[in-house]
Amino acid sequence: MNDIRTVLFFVVTIISTFLLSLPVSEVRILTPIDTLKPAIVFDLGGVLFDTNSSIVRKKQLGMFLSAHYALRNGAFSGASIKKQWFSVLNRVAQAHSYSFAFHNEDGTPIIVKDESGAALPDYMVEWMSGNRSNKKMYDELCKGILSLPNMSATDKAFMINLTQTFLPEIFVASRKLLAQTVALLKSLHKKGYPLYILSNWDRESFELMIKEYPEVFALFDGYIVSGEVKLVKPDLRIYQELERQYPHQEYILIDDQIDNVKAAHACGWSAIKTISGSPNKRALMKAITSISQAPQKACLLYQ
Repeated sequence: MNDIRTVLFFVVTIISTFLLSLPVSEVRILTPIDTLKPAIVFDLGGVLFDTNSSIVRKKQLGMFLSAHYALRNGAFSGASIKKQWFSVLNRVAQAHSYSFAFHNEDGTPIIVKDESGAALPDYMVEWMSGNRSNKKMYDELCKGILSLPNMSATDKAFMINLTQTFLPEIFVASRKLLAQTVALLKSLHKKGYPLYILSNWDRESFELMIKEYPEVFALFDGYIVSGEVKLVKPDLRIYQELERQYPHQEYILIDDQIDNVKAAHACGWSAIKTISGSPNKRALMKAITSISQAPQKACLLYQ
């Protein structure tokens, strides 16, 4: 017995000495997960991150090109510019007889949409899949845009600049954290809620995003992204994949896309449809608390 105690004493001493030798920034105090609490599952785009419009216009698109394009094409808002960009990507796909889609188990294509309900171009869907490198897709799109007829050189330059979104460094630089969601994450983490990510996101950009914001991603207990699992929301199988890897009794999804929320509900999850780019910590915390205390399961709420 004395020998065992002696060994344990030396083990504890060695571990304590090692931890004390680490810089404070490298010592992470883990908050225990409360297994009785529901797992909170976050989307990324529009929920944790949003477009940093000032960076996009100044660095990615250029102020001159933005102004020139807006005047020529009547695109004075981010929504109208994105709509025209999607149209150009679809024109490139049509010109090259290109198509890409995820499929349901019955073989029918899955329509992936943005927060406004618009179907994403096939090139963007493949980008989320991690099927090809981001650089290869960007190069192919640039060539395709340059070959489009009936489009001015300035407009082509603008669209090529916008297509830089496919490059991980540009994409990450054009994102900004949403403070309300970060505050919510910290509060939930402190309370012991299991936290996860479920997002349609390309693998290369996601890996770079983790390096850019390590303190935020350290709050999560796991993640599922389309670029790694080759599944995409609203396919029910991507929700089931998260259940398989991170089993819990109950899940609550926070997402800004209505089809994704409905799919989560179809899987037996509770879900909260939030406003894209404008999550509200107080409202979301109230909704999470309400769901956690509700006698009925699989609630569907709207912020």
